Amino acid sequence: RRCTCNGIRSKKWSMPRGPIFCVQESEGEHASAQGKYEGSMQTMKNGQRNRMKRMAIAAVCVGMVGSGGLAEAMNTAKPVKYVNPSVKPLKTGTITPVMTTMIHVPASNIIEVPLGVFDKNKKENFPDFEIGKTEVTGALWSKVYNWAIQNGYTFEYEGTNVGTGKPVTRVSWYDVIVWTNAYSQMEGFVPVYRGAENKVLKNANWNVSYQAKAGKDNGYQLPTMEQSEIAARFLGTTKPNKGALATEAKRTKGKGNKDYYWTPADYASGAIGDVMNNSETRKVAWFDQKTEKTVCTKPSNFLKICDMSGNAAEWGWRTEANPSYSREVPVFGGGGSTDRSFLTVSNVYYRFASSSYEGVGFRLARNVK
Repeated sequence: RRCTCNGIRSKKWSMPRGPIFCVQESEGEHASAQGKYEGSMQTMKNGQRNRMKRMAIAAVCVGMVGSGGLAEAMNTAKPVKYVNPSVKPLKTGTITPVMTTMIHVPASNIIEVPLGVFDKNKKENFPDFEIGKTEVTGALWSKVYNWAIQNGYTFEYEGTNVGTGKPVTRVSWYDVIVWTNAYSQMEGFVPVYRGAENKVLKNANWNVSYQAKAGKDNGYQLPTMEQSEIAARFLGTTKPNKGALATEAKRTKGKGNKDYYWTPADYASGAIGDVMNNSETRKVAWFDQKTEKTVCTKPSNFLKICDMSGNAAEWGWRTEANPSYSREVPVFGGGGSTDRSFLTVSNVYYRFASSSYEGVGFRLARNVK
């Protein structure tokens, strides 16, 4: 079947259950390929022709794109709208997708925050922000995904737990930032993540999105490490009085000389004992599980945020200036399949942004202006 790429004669091959490749083809390439195909067909029996034709087409297609032509064709689509019929809407299940409930975090009242595994106080003018009460569920993921693929967005992974009340997982970091842009647009906010020429990022292919930058717009985004840790640790202005937390909670000063209290680095979010205290940790976090659980089935933390430790680990926004880290991005919160040592409020590790991982999902944040 013939199509046009940038006004140049080309062929479009649609292989079973695969993508459509729109590849430029010169007259000479077409004539040569067609001649080889016609010659081979003379010697084939009728029952074999269709099978060999598909093989010949595949060989020609691979020959034309093997030296990088495929990548070029897939990423130089400015004048052409590619429609991939193999991309089908995700199942939405019987769960009614609930739009994300956002929790206000009064960070601007705080002067310093204990961060990291050593509870080192960091002084900074932290702005207020909002963070999702739950991890993004498979039901919400499906709803936005299905809207997005009809509105110019493309993804690398469909995700798991789709159409359910469990956290969506097995989506790449690039998928997530594109999805947050789609959700922002769908809800009437200004998308945050931008690519080349400051255009809204809509393509999750890493060749397109690896230079993604975050703007200051009001759309949904991933929380930074500082935002995630503040939301996981925050205990308010009243000293805790239960468990080991009553004596181990960290204290800092806020505006108006108020005392602020914080969960220590080696605790799970919402726990009153450290992660080595199995019973207290298990009260607030899912871990050592074979699969994710429905969100908010464990008690929330002080800010009424669920699953900040356990259930699914969460992609975060990268803030490092060093470009050597540009392909690896932070993950925090621990996962339901990990042991409890990963559940601490200070835990962070790095994974490749272009890959999807079992047990890694995300939650949303928003700037507050």
